[in-house]
Amino acid sequence: MRFGQSGRCQKLGSAEECRYSRRMESLGKGMVIAGLALVLIGGIVWLLGPRWFSGGWLPGDISMRRGNFSFHFPIVTCLVVSVVLSVLVRLFNR
Repeated sequence: MRFGQSGRCQKLGSAEECRYSRRMESLGKGMVIAGLALVLIGGIVWLLGPRWFSGGWLPGDISMRRGNFSFHFPIVTCLVVSVVLSVLVRLFNR
């Protein structure tokens, strides 16, 4: 049901308040969908992480071990993931 059909816009007052209310509603729905997607992806990575998403396996990733200290910085893996996600976002925004 749209705002105009339910009478909610008439209670808000001006047409601008009605448009603002519609934008906020669609923004809220988008944020909920994005949050659910992040939870789903996070759950998959959490469950399958050690086996499939270990990271730091590309040439150029930094990994240092000295005694009981270890430091890992998967910079090339981050760049590859960034490029792949950018391409996917660009494809879905068309």
